[in-house]
Amino acid sequence: MKRTVPKIVCVILVLSAVAASGSELVDFGEYKVIYQKDCFSGSHGNYDEWIDNLVKLNKRNKTQEDKQAARERLHEAMPAELHEHYKTHLTCNWFSYLVDGGEVWGYIIKPKQVERELPVIIYNRGGNLDFGGMVFGRMFNELFPYADEGFIVIGSQYRGTFSKSDDSDFSDQFGGDDVNDVLELLNIIPHIEGADSSKITMVGHSRGAIQTLLVLRRTDEVKAVAALAGVYDLEEGLRRRPGMERVFEARIPNYSNAKHEELAKRSALLWADELDKSVPVLLVHGQADKRASATHSLNLAQAFQENSHPYKLVIYPMEDHGFRGRRKEVTQLVLDWLNEQLN
Repeated sequence: MKRTVPKIVCVILVLSAVAASGSELVDFGEYKVIYQKDCFSGSHGNYDEWIDNLVKLNKRNKTQEDKQAARERLHEAMPAELHEHYKTHLTCNWFSYLVDGGEVWGYIIKPKQVERELPVIIYNRGGNLDFGGMVFGRMFNELFPYADEGFIVIGSQYRGTFSKSDDSDFSDQFGGDDVNDVLELLNIIPHIEGADSSKITMVGHSRGAIQTLLVLRRTDEVKAVAALAGVYDLEEGLRRRPGMERVFEARIPNYSNAKHEELAKRSALLWADELDKSVPVLLVHGQADKRASATHSLNLAQAFQENSHPYKLVIYPMEDHGFRGRRKEVTQLVLDWLNEQLN
């Protein structure tokens, strides 16, 4: 593993149970997934139908003028030619797999033409349970660009997400047992046709950045990490954003009786010294982020500095939680970082 010099850089779904006819499915080899579905099946494969459905699903689009304006915005943000490019060059599947005795949904995107083994990104999504779930539009914007640049992208929706089960004991715990859902992907990757299991990386955004460092704490199979807009001290994050208390109460077991202990378990700042120092970490944050203050990345960078953990910190002064003004630039930043560490 190439060690990097610590430095700071500052720059001014609904899932169907029936597979579509003629769908393209990923070869998982000997690993037995429970179910697969082509992401481009149904309306997702027809650009105009997909855009029309997005317009209809948005309840704010009440008048014809609203709908037309929304359609134009979507055409600009997700052009038809880019949809056709991704559909032609990428294979995208939702799949389900078994973890701790329960079924969990995941997603995988890979280039169709694979002439060599490709590096892998485990992508950890943000949100909790169905909120923030990796639906097709999010894949289009957040994941397809990584696969289009030669990575196999795989991730977990986390247990309970998009599930019809009423089992409250098998649900998203916001960094509890659901970490196993990501760790299980490490057992899947060696069986994926065309995947280089010696070049596994991780990228996480928001809650996914928390998840990423929790996974890194428990494995030595990841070679490089990018953590975007994360909260690394959950107690401090709660003081800045009290509304998250409702999420923690709903998701974290035993929260009412052991609040401080449970939040500490999920706070990377408190155990940064335990992370494998052979794994370089890219920290990215927007200075204008109102959901997760940039001080979280600044403080974690300081902890890495004190512990001689290789890292790079990039702060975008005017950007919000989703980096909406510089999404392509952030994606390229992450790609450059991962490729630099793997080569």
